[in-house]
Amino acid sequence: MVSKESGTGAASVGFAIGAGSRFGSQGEALILKHLAFKGTSLRSDIKFARDLESAGLTPMASVGRQTLLFGLRGDAVGVSGEGLEALAEAVISPKLVGWHVSEVQAECVNAEINTVSKDPQVRTCAFNFLYSSPG
Repeated sequence: MVSKESGTGAASVGFAIGAGSRFGSQGEALILKHLAFKGTSLRSDIKFARDLESAGLTPMASVGRQTLLFGLRGDAVGVSGEGLEALAEAVISPKLVGWHVSEVQAECVNAEINTVSKDPQVRTCAFNFLYSSPG
């Protein structure tokens, strides 16, 4: 753990996992990022969110080339108490429901399509590829 005294009383804690495009497809890590903090085997997604909110904690998740990071931010007391417990619970025993995984996969694909479709060069290339006649 690395810490820097800022005098604000704010703190954050995180858990990094070796995942991302370097270790295979970034798609799986991206889906896991979107499924972070969506409930655990001990608490439903609503209960989990309310417990974090009542402790003054904000969940965060990010994915990069080498790392999938789950974390919580809040005041030092909340992070060191409820925060560590909640983070461990979210990482060790997430509740992955089939319909929710499918929903998140669809959202990720749609977000990528929307990102790509805004680039005129990519749109033109995709259009030409889709409507070109073979051979």
